[in-house]
Amino acid sequence: VSPRGALTLLHAARARALLNERDFVIPDDVKLLTGPCLAHRVVSARAQRHRGQSFEDNALILSAILAGVRVPT
Repeated sequence: VSPRGALTLLHAARARALLNERDFVIPDDVKLLTGPCLAHRVVSARAQRHRGQSFEDNALILSAILAGVRVPT
């Protein structure tokens, strides 16, 4: 992800926290918004071969990746 893409995700997570009456971002904010914010930036090897991968497929790929990432404590 480019720096601009990461900043977009950060701003979206901050906005979600604010809408949920929090002044801090939690990992769930980031996980929930990663697909919508970054899915259009993902190009998988499968998509390069088939040229038919959709935005929803990319969001699922990102969700699967994030499911395997442990939240820092």
